Amino acid sequence: MITETILECKDLIAGKGEVIFDTPVKVKITPHTDLFTIFGATEQKDELYVMDGAGKWHEVEEKQINVEYIVNSLLQRLKWMEYENV
Repeated sequence: MITETILECKDLIAGKGEVIFDTPVKVKITPHTDLFTIFGATEQKDELYVMDGAGKWHEVEEKQINVEYIVNSLLQRLKWMEYENV
C-alpha cells in the first residue's frame, strides 16, 4: 500500500523539479502531536524527498516509522494542487 502511495506521489511530482508549498503540510499523528512539517517535495534518482523547515531534504523510505502519515498527507496536498490547477 505504501509503495503505491509513494509511486503516486513521485508521478505527481515528476518533471516539476522541486515543489515548494505556499503553506507547509503539517503531518500529525494525533490532533496535538506534530510528526513532521513538509515545506516541499521532489523526486530525484527515482527516490522521493521531502523538505523540512530548515531547507534540508529527507528521503522518504517505506521502512520508516510512521511513513504512511507522511506520504498520505503529501499525496493529499499534491492531488489538491493538481485539482486546483485544472
